[in-house]
Amino acid sequence: MNRILVAMLSLGVLALAGPAAAQTIDTVSGVVVSSTADSLVIRLDDGSQRTFVTDTTSTLPSGRLAEGSRVTVRFDPLDGGRSRAANVALALIAPAERPADRPTTPEPAMREGSATRPSAPALPDTASGMPLQGLAGLAALAGALLLRRVSRRAA
Repeated sequence: MNRILVAMLSLGVLALAGPAAAQTIDTVSGVVVSSTADSLVIRLDDGSQRTFVTDTTSTLPSGRLAEGSRVTVRFDPLDGGRSRAANVALALIAPAERPADRPTTPEPAMREGSATRPSAPALPDTASGMPLQGLAGLAALAGALLLRRVSRRAA
């Protein structure tokens, strides 16, 4: 009986620790140098260039990313020094930071009765899987206690 309880608790701990240790997503910001269907090249703030692989699981802004657009890229490393772009978001540029060679376009005004709205600024990526992992741990603990109660009644 004790062995089963220890095994259940061990599995619960491993289930919670595994996904948390596997998350290796990093974030960088820069300016788009080029963009194709399967790659994105950006110039980072330190002047270096970085290439990211994009695939069907990558979240990109609608439309094609124009050269010179400022973006924030959340990525995870792949083998061979490559990186996969998990999420690419257009970064908002404050007027003081806007390059002089880039024309400023005013936001379209919202007209009454208009069906289209100007695009909203991107929200920060603050969601986490931790609440779900905590719920899984509680479910494992409840299962272990239920198993213990059932085994005691049977004995």
